[in-house]
Amino acid sequence: MQLPPSCPPPNAALSLPASLRAPLRTLLFWLLVISTFQIAKDTLFPHITFWQSQGITICGGGILATLVSMRGLRTAHTLHDREEQYRLAFEYATHGMYRTTPDGQILLANPALLDMLGYDSFDALATRNLEAEGMGTAYARQDFKARLEAAGTLHGMEAEWKRCDGQAIFVRENARVVRGPDGTALWYEGSVEDVTERKLIQEALERSHQELEARVQGRTADLAQANAALHQENWERRRAEHQIVDLNVELTHAYDATIEGWSRALDLRDKETDGHCRRVTDLTLRLACALGLPAERLLSVRRGALLHDIGKMGVPDGILLKPGPLSDDEWAIMRRHPSAAYELLSPIEFLHPALDIPYCHHEKWDGTGYPQGLAGEQIPFAARVFAVVDVWDAMCSDRPYRAGWPPARVCEHIRGLSGTHFDPQVVDAFLCLMAHETLLPEHCTLQAA
Repeated sequence: MQLPPSCPPPNAALSLPASLRAPLRTLLFWLLVISTFQIAKDTLFPHITFWQSQGITICGGGILATLVSMRGLRTAHTLHDREEQYRLAFEYATHGMYRTTPDGQILLANPALLDMLGYDSFDALATRNLEAEGMGTAYARQDFKARLEAAGTLHGMEAEWKRCDGQAIFVRENARVVRGPDGTALWYEGSVEDVTERKLIQEALERSHQELEARVQGRTADLAQANAALHQENWERRRAEHQIVDLNVELTHAYDATIEGWSRALDLRDKETDGHCRRVTDLTLRLACALGLPAERLLSVRRGALLHDIGKMGVPDGILLKPGPLSDDEWAIMRRHPSAAYELLSPIEFLHPALDIPYCHHEKWDGTGYPQGLAGEQIPFAARVFAVVDVWDAMCSDRPYRAGWPPARVCEHIRGLSGTHFDPQVVDAFLCLMAHETLLPEHCTLQAA
């Protein structure tokens, strides 16, 4: 059969403009997808309600399709996941967790709390009347409620609770009030940690501490008899050694207090040098630190500096306080004060390490000093350090026969005496200290031990 010229053959392609072919294919694809989604929705999710405002309605070829956001479904899954996470955390928590009504009815309790209180089931625990007996042997439920209602939360509250078998345990509790929209308390929630072992250890330590204090007080009373007991058996001697250590500490403090008193007495005797001992002591410690003197030697340096003029206690006031120049005979007496200091302090074994400064601080680097005429490194290091500081403070201070010099002039004077009167190394360190205000280690600010 021959077709009319106006009809295309059956296998002939539709004659569409090229510009319409691609959009038409896209439209047909999406209509197919929408139809498939509509069928799946009606078959698999008939209970889900879709809203027109959340999608796009497309009409074409008799097919009506709606693309709906799945936000509601995702939210439902998220809530379910969170509830499951909370349930697992509640069930497997190592601390006890609970929820109760304000009137004392137990609503929830996790396995850890049941185990802590010795209950086999929640139902057995739920019979406990919190309003009447609470959780403890001496439980103040009303006080707990008043504090919780007032603050809204309680943290770290420790209390004594009672297990189902009557055994007392100690717990540390955190709690909070959960309120409704109108502010009414709906329930109390909390977590509980069993601190019984820690509490018992703490109480044992406190008892041990009290016993130790009692023993220390008892031994203190025995200190007066310790020296007389040294000739007894060896085991008694070892027992007394600890007491002697304590006594030596007390004696050390007593010695230092005595040294401070002597130093103040010297300053009070000579009003013109008031504060001299304190100033030279502080500066000597700083200079000794700058020169690298070990910290363990600083205490002896401090004591020696405080006692450097202790020998002047034997110098008559007429010479010591004389406003004018001294005669040769008077100088001879004045120059005895280092030897007098040695005679006064050397019998005290405790002060032997501190004797270098009182005995040798008037020695000179070139050997022309007194009382022994030592030279160079024969002079003890502490005395060489102190000699520079002593001259510095004396020249800077006012005297009845002259005004104090300016610091710059005193520095030049000391520089001029380097290698004759003073150790050059000490002079260099001193001038550097004065020029740059050197920051020193913490141990240089040594206080009385």
